[in-house]
Amino acid sequence: MDLVERYLQAVKHWLPTRQRHDIIAELSEDIHSLIEEREASLGRPMTEPEVEAMLLERGRPMLVASRYLPQEYLIGPELFPIYRFVLRIVLLCAGAPAVLALVSLIVFGPGGHGDGPRPWLATLGPLWGTFMFSVLMGASTVTIVFVVLDRVKDRATFLDAWQPSQLPPVRDPNHISRLSSTFEIAVNVIFLVWWASYMGSLRLIDLPEVTVTLAPQWMWFYWGFVVMTIANIVFSCVNLVRPRWTLVRATQRLATDAVGSALFCWLMVLYPLASIAGPHVPPDKGIALVASINEWMARLMPYAALVGAVIAVGNGYRIYRISSERTRDLVGPGAPPPALHAAGSRK
Repeated sequence: MDLVERYLQAVKHWLPTRQRHDIIAELSEDIHSLIEEREASLGRPMTEPEVEAMLLERGRPMLVASRYLPQEYLIGPELFPIYRFVLRIVLLCAGAPAVLALVSLIVFGPGGHGDGPRPWLATLGPLWGTFMFSVLMGASTVTIVFVVLDRVKDRATFLDAWQPSQLPPVRDPNHISRLSSTFEIAVNVIFLVWWASYMGSLRLIDLPEVTVTLAPQWMWFYWGFVVMTIANIVFSCVNLVRPRWTLVRATQRLATDAVGSALFCWLMVLYPLASIAGPHVPPDKGIALVASINEWMARLMPYAALVGAVIAVGNGYRIYRISSERTRDLVGPGAPPPALHAAGSRK
């Protein structure tokens, strides 16, 4: 049939020269055998639309040809997981500076507050170009290195030089290092002593040359941080005695970190600095300096909120992991989820 010959010709175009004849002969035999079987079952010759439908079932000629070709990889399956891991790290390192630069332009760029619109949009184009160049250069370099490694891995021995006894021990994600708990206790105790000694008065600096006074709302933050620091010391002591995360302790850590982040962000936007005065500080300059410091603290608040959000996500993931492990322990390995198990028991 002319339609079959045209189909075979299209497949032949995508086949390597040395194997074309054999593959086309095999494929032609398969197609004509299938036509004979269908014509025998129909009791009549197949029409051209029926042949066309049968060829559609076999697939596009280019895809049919690819089934007869050996699998080819730019980076083989042995090195691809390592390549993907390294590529993610490189892309993160290449893209993070550009993102931070853009955020800094938006937050700290000139303009705003009555000075007109901020001109950071004018720098968005060059910044985007730098970002794309960094990403493409990093991705290209990593890809080329792994392509070379994939080509020489059969002649090299670095993939075979390993010992099972040198594998790292099994990691328990819920284990709490006593060293980290001890470090947390020491840092919090030092902070509490310093905080109570120097930050408990509205007169932050009281010298003959200069006096720095804080706003009355400062005392709310002062006592809030005292309570939070004491709570962190208590939690760290409990973790030191029982070095394993539980659902209750993970939730408590999430709550204390969230409250601490909220207090810190609130402090930065409420203009905590009241006055700067001194014999050699003109009143108008002192007022301008206070306004400038408070304004800069307010501009830094998005960064503080971002850090708090990252900490909250880490604590939330810890709670999710502990909850998932508890569910698996209750249900048992290999058992269906609780809902399915209950549904099966009612049958």
